[in-house]
Amino acid sequence: MDRKIRAYGCTLTALALALLFGTASPAQATAITLNQWYSFGFGAMGSSFTNGSLSVLGIDPASLAAPNPAWTFTLPSSGTLIVADGFNSGDQFSITDFGALLGNTSVPTLGTNCNKDITICLNTPAMSTGEFSLSAGSYSIDGTVLASPFTGGTAFFEVTTSVPEPASLSLLATSLAGFAGFAFLRRRRRARFPQ
Repeated sequence: MDRKIRAYGCTLTALALALLFGTASPAQATAITLNQWYSFGFGAMGSSFTNGSLSVLGIDPASLAAPNPAWTFTLPSSGTLIVADGFNSGDQFSITDFGALLGNTSVPTLGTNCNKDITICLNTPAMSTGEFSLSAGSYSIDGTVLASPFTGGTAFFEVTTSVPEPASLSLLATSLAGFAGFAFLRRRRRARFPQ
């Protein structure tokens, strides 16, 4: 009985210390899918990016709601991070990788609305957009709002990679094998029947 009371007392002490000093949980990084558009949210100027659970999903191309940042991924070869503000122009972003500055999106011009059409947002000069070249390796992307005349909004991002699809690689290998076989037979035939 005495052991149970001591164990119970230790558990209460640990809980009290955790409440008193707080439990710092590290920021959770969330893996994303390459070559997929995501919608994410943000607050007023100076705020950090948020997930896309309350954001409007983009169209043309369709986007998914982004998980909680930081967004992690590994590129097997070079790629590009594309970021575009959505809806009303005026927001500008600072993009980071593992906390280090990757760069800022373009300076916007007020008075334009591209709605949730990602292609229109990317092709409207008044909207803030950015393309960031990435080399092969691991990334952890996050960011903050540099400028915003609003109290929040929705933006979009995608990480593209130039890795060929497995079906394309298979087709290329088959084609090369066919050409090699053809060349071998032609050479063999010339050796047997010289002109």
